[in-house]
Amino acid sequence: PESHILPAAQSALKLLIESHEGAEVGAESEGKMVVLLEATDSHQIIEFIDRIQLEAGVLAANLVYHCEDTEAQPTTQGVRYEAQRIY
Repeated sequence: PESHILPAAQSALKLLIESHEGAEVGAESEGKMVVLLEATDSHQIIEFIDRIQLEAGVLAANLVYHCEDTEAQPTTQGVRYEAQRIY
């Protein structure tokens, strides 16, 4: 998902993401993150997105890229987080 987050919430969100099994922050800059998520089915991906959307400082989370491996391996989900400053 692509998410809009407040920059002040970035550190806490990164800790939450990295505590989730199969999730990692692949790259980041101020207010932006690229998150990779490995899951065994689409249901787990949707649950992850829903959980992120409920976190303080997250304004929106949207699916950006989904790649499903046709072999019996976990699905890899690319997740991109972006922040917007509200003035």
